[in-house]
Amino acid sequence: MNQTSLFESLAKFTPRLFNRMILIYIESVVFFREAVALSKVDAEKDGVVVPITVEDYVVKAKPQTEIDVEPTDHHDADSGNVDES
Repeated sequence: MNQTSLFESLAKFTPRLFNRMILIYIESVVFFREAVALSKVDAEKDGVVVPITVEDYVVKAKPQTEIDVEPTDHHDADSGNVDES
């Protein structure tokens, strides 16, 4: 639901209730923006880098190279016995 349709549906309430709901919405936006700003200041003081974008949160995969993998089990393929050497 986009912001315009949200406000249009809220406008069906009484004007006083609608105005109060808008005020609460604006107050909450301001509150959270201030809280985020304060947390950024604290992070900078502590030397912590705060991720901002989705790309900042995502760990980039390293390019895969061919690796010679040795088998982790030591079963003799012919006999089914475990090689304990």
